[in-house]
Amino acid sequence: MPPELIVVGLGPGDPDLWTTAAHRALTATGDVWLRDLATPSAAHLPATARRHALPADDEDAASTLLALARRGDTVVYATPGHPAIDDPLWAALRRRANAASPVTLRLIPGLGLAAAALTAVMPDTSGGDYQVVAAATLAGRASPRLDVDTLAVVTGLRAEQLAGVAHALANVYPADHGLTLVTGLDTPIPTVAPTTLAALAGASVPGESALVVAPLAQPGAVTSLEEVMATLLSPDGCPWDREQTHASLRPYLLEETYEVLAALDAGDIVKLPEELGDLLLQIAFHSQIATRDGEFQLADVVRSITAKLIRRHPHVFGEVSVADADEVTRNWEKLKAVERAEAGQRATDPFAGIALALPALSRAQEMQRRATRFGFHWPDRAAAWARFEATLAEWRTAATGEARAHAFGDALFALVTVAQVDGLDAESALREANHRFAARFARWQAESLETGD
Repeated sequence: MPPELIVVGLGPGDPDLWTTAAHRALTATGDVWLRDLATPSAAHLPATARRHALPADDEDAASTLLALARRGDTVVYATPGHPAIDDPLWAALRRRANAASPVTLRLIPGLGLAAAALTAVMPDTSGGDYQVVAAATLAGRASPRLDVDTLAVVTGLRAEQLAGVAHALANVYPADHGLTLVTGLDTPIPTVAPTTLAALAGASVPGESALVVAPLAQPGAVTSLEEVMATLLSPDGCPWDREQTHASLRPYLLEETYEVLAALDAGDIVKLPEELGDLLLQIAFHSQIATRDGEFQLADVVRSITAKLIRRHPHVFGEVSVADADEVTRNWEKLKAVERAEAGQRATDPFAGIALALPALSRAQEMQRRATRFGFHWPDRAAAWARFEATLAEWRTAATGEARAHAFGDALFALVTVAQVDGLDAESALREANHRFAARFARWQAESLETGD
């Protein structure tokens, strides 16, 4: 029979909350291993228990415990809270227990520290949803992956993790968002201290600590938008929304896209979140229609783009090294070529994947960008201008309407080339020119009214 390692959950600091199984395991052995001999939990151990300290590093601590168990010793490891929820050492033990010489892990659960933290902050938590995340996990993420509309509890908080936790939370919560820091969860009476996200990095976290994060004041999670759309498309929802199809929504998708571009062109950061929200609505609308009709779900949309971003950024999520942004672009094109080949598209087609529905100017611009990446480009600005002037001459001398239209198109395409060489975005430049003309025309109208002309 494989040797056994007993992992005991001590719950919060009050020994009266230990389970009967925990009491039995702690009194049946003479040796108990802990992460910190100075914690209040250690002081409450039976007098017969010989206390031993483990290394601070999770992997080193796991090596110590597993080596003792494989030697045939009766090994008891005690930890505050519920070991499988509150202690990252449990994950290391699980991962390594089935090595060449297996060790059986016996878990004795304890009252989770998340429940203790919630009880300290709000004694009556009946009927409320909440989510739990370990501080060690959260501190290593760029974004917390939390539902911002649901109460969250961050457990196992340590001083060295505060900056990482604050950084992750700042990606989805405002700086003044209210938090509650609960410290001393391994003592009979924890300390509760309101704070803010902005002040979190400098907080003090003695003993076992947790952070209770309130939901946003107004719904802000994509899941909340998904629920609203599901309600609108339900039998008791909105008659207009229920009648919509992918095809009928197409004009709105185009309109909202251009509204976003207009806000970007104007540099209107106040307006931009609203316009991006309108565009996100179109994505959620199409996804919910597809969900209703059994085609796909919003999760499939997110899964697709997430996988694509990871796949196309091996220099971030893999082991590929790049020197600069130009090399990133070259790698990106190589990866896209592989994807096109797997999809059955011609590997030599540089324009595969450029949407036919793009405005002609934007499409010309993207085609020229792709061609440049394949080595087709004008040697310098003078050559690009010469080509543009040649197309103007052809336009001037064209004899028929068809020839003039052909030459005009070539002139526009050549002008996009000049913009490309000059590092300009032709589509944005033309939109801004439209705005300037509209402003000038409005002034002309006003002056005409004043003069009576």
